[in-house]
This record gives sequence, C-alpha cells and structure tokens, in this order.
Amino acid sequence: MIFCALSAMIGAAVTFTTRANDDPADELRALAEANARLRIEIAERERAELILRTAMHNYPQGAFIIVDHDMRYVFADGEELVATGFPSEKLIGRTIYEVLPPESLIVIEKGFKSALEGETLTFERHSMGGYYLTRFAPVRDMSGVIIYAMSTVHNLTELVEVKRAKSDLQDANALLNISLEELRAANQEVQRFTYIISHDLRAPLVSLTGFSQLLREAIEHVQRVITDPNEGLSADNLQALDLDLNDTIPAALKYIGAAIQRLDTLTTSILKLSRFGRHELRLEQVDVHVLVNGILDSMASRLQERGLRVVIGELAPIVADRTALDTIFGNLIDNATKYLEPSRIGFIEITAEQGDIETIYHVRDNGRGISDRDREKVFEPFRRGDVIDVDGEGMGLAYVQALLRRLGGRIDYETQPGEGTTFSFALPHRALDRDAVGTGRVSDRRTAQPDTSYDGRQNERGQS
Repeated sequence: MIFCALSAMIGAAVTFTTRANDDPADELRALAEANARLRIEIAERERAELILRTAMHNYPQGAFIIVDHDMRYVFADGEELVATGFPSEKLIGRTIYEVLPPESLIVIEKGFKSALEGETLTFERHSMGGYYLTRFAPVRDMSGVIIYAMSTVHNLTELVEVKRAKSDLQDANALLNISLEELRAANQEVQRFTYIISHDLRAPLVSLTGFSQLLREAIEHVQRVITDPNEGLSADNLQALDLDLNDTIPAALKYIGAAIQRLDTLTTSILKLSRFGRHELRLEQVDVHVLVNGILDSMASRLQERGLRVVIGELAPIVADRTALDTIFGNLIDNATKYLEPSRIGFIEITAEQGDIETIYHVRDNGRGISDRDREKVFEPFRRGDVIDVDGEGMGLAYVQALLRRLGGRIDYETQPGEGTTFSFALPHRALDRDAVGTGRVSDRRTAQPDTSYDGRQNERGQS
C-alpha cells in the first residue's frame, strides 16, 4: 500500500529484457535472473514494511497516521490510537471529518493541508485531557510529487506532569527559602525590637527611680523638721520646707507623672503593634480609589492649612482587609504630610502598578527625605529620624510593616535627602492569612475585575 515501488521494478525488468540479445535462451535466462532479483527485492520490501508496521503499532505513547488528498486515512497505527479509542480498523478508509471531534478537527485539518502543500509543522496541543507533540510532513513519491500527508503524535502528558511536579517542587523550595529568609529577618527584627523596647522602657524607669528617690528625701526632710523638736522652725528650716513643698516635691511629682505617661504610651504602642501582628483578616474586594479619597477627606483641613497638593493616579482594586489597608494608606499619607520641606509647596502623589501576581502602590512626596544614618531604622518602632519638630511616637511605619506582613505583602522605599521619599508596598492578588499556611485555612477569594464605575482619570486635590 505505502511501499509502491513494485511497478517501477517490473518496468525495469521489462526494459532489461528488451535490451538483451535476440537469443531466446539468453532472454529466458536474463528474465529468470531479473525475476529472482525482483522476488528478493519484494521480500526485502515486505520485510521492511513488516518491521515498519510493527514499529508503528508499538510506537510507545504515540501514533503514526497518513492521509490522502481527500483527508482519508490510508494508514494509522500506534499505542496512542488504541488508548484513545481510535484503533486502526476504525480509521482506515474514513475521512478525518467523519472521525475527529470539532475541537480537534480545525487544528488537524490545518496541519494535514499544510503538509499536502509541502510544509512541515510541529506544535504542542492540549486535547482530551492530555498534552501532545504533533508533527505534520509531506510524503513524496520517487519523482518528488506529494502523494500523502503524514502525522506523528507523541503523548507528552507524563513528561508535562513530571516537569510540572518538578516546577512545583522548585517553587516550594523557593518559597521555603523565602520563608527561611523571612524567619531569619524576623528573628533579627525581634532582637532589634527587644533592644529598642528595653532601651526605651529603661529611660522612664530611670526617671521614676531618680525622682522617686528625690521625692522620698524631700518628704523625709519635711517630716523631720515637723516632728523632731531638735530641728525647730528656724528661718533656714522654714526656707528648706518652702523649697521642698513648693519646688522639689511638685517637680518630682511632675516628672514621675511624665515618666508614667511615657510608660503608658510605650506599652500602649507595643500592644497596638502586637494586635496588628495578630489582626484577624476579613478579606474583601476594596476599591482603593474610594478608600484613599476617604482618608484625604478626613485630612482635608490639614491639607488646606499646609497648602498641600495631592495627585491620585489610577488605583487598582485589591482583595484585602479594608481596615488594615486603611491603616496602611493612612499612616503613609500622614507620614508624608509630617515631613514636609518648609521651603517649597508640599506635593503627594499616590499611584499603583498592577502586575500578574501582585499590585504595587506608591506614595511619593517631595519632603525632606530620609538621611543616610536613619535609613536602616525607618521601620523600627519609636523612631522618628533626626527631626525634632514632628509630633508622634514614631510607630506609624512599624504598624504599616506589621499589617503588610499579615496580608502577605512587603514594603520598601526610595529616598533622596532634601528631595523626597517614595514608599512602595506590594499586595498579592489573593491576600492570604500567612498564619493559615499549612493549616488548610486558605482564602478561596480571587481578585475580581476592576470596578467599572471607576473612570481611571487623574484626581487632584488640595491647593497648588
């Protein structure tokens, strides 16, 4: 069927006999020799065809197919045909239009037609739940004329699954390495945090100790003057009593009260930071544009008072905890308003970049920037840089970092002293409760499409 050289061989034999001499015996002898050679050639061809058929029939996880110009199967064999329910006997003599499902027909027909036009195509495709490497090529006769189109198909499903499993393993290892790095960073942060807390708590405690001792000494002196007859109420003692009662004791009480207030502020801030780290997430689709505008509305008087100009770019929505996101943007915007450069009009720009797996939000200002010596302390608690005219406890960025970690995000910044700072934080498109990893408690929410009611135009607020 496929190996059709028999007619050519017979023609060669006939040609040979016509060129022999006219002696009948010689002609018969030549014809017998040609016939013998022809039989040997046919036997070899049949053996080669049998080997080829056997190989094609046992083609592992593959198939070998030939069609004619009418797209009719003239040969089809291979393990994959049997496995997919298309054995050879169901195909031979039928066209691809009678056999193939519509979703496969378009691609297969294109491949065979290209082969019949002399092209060779190779591509991977997903079909019937598997992955296949398919190659189409022309089949030519001895004169080079295309008589058939051939297709070889190899099932790559196992290979693809192995590659996918290997990729998943690599991803898992990468996540494990990231987690280990984050754990190391967290441990270092805990050590720094412990040092900072110990240092900052020690200062008011020292004040309490010192002024408590001073108060105790003043009270003992007053008691001694009043109760000890040997002391008496001399002019010097009266002056000392006046100093104790109207100066030393009130001053000691004032500083003791300030130290207690400082301790209360520190412990409250620490507890608040701890709560942020354990904040129960309530994931929902958040219209970030609306959220940021709400924050700016609450700060309108301060923005107008300071002549600040705020520009809002297109802010992509995100699946996140609304309260956490409000705190993050609120602290970053508040931070930008505090560290203004008095010599120029304040400017804040809020933008976003939406990627495939995460959205990055930017809060840029033209303020004082961050000095080199403060760069490593930006996210540490109770740190406000080297400025003394800024209110607050220096906890805002620590709160932001704690909440972003809770949301599975990250934050970084770029700064130029004297020119301004840009804080950039990234949130994944599916915000996860990081403490739920490994427990099976994973949010099934996905990022929804952007709110079509948001027109995406630049929104400018404040005064220029």
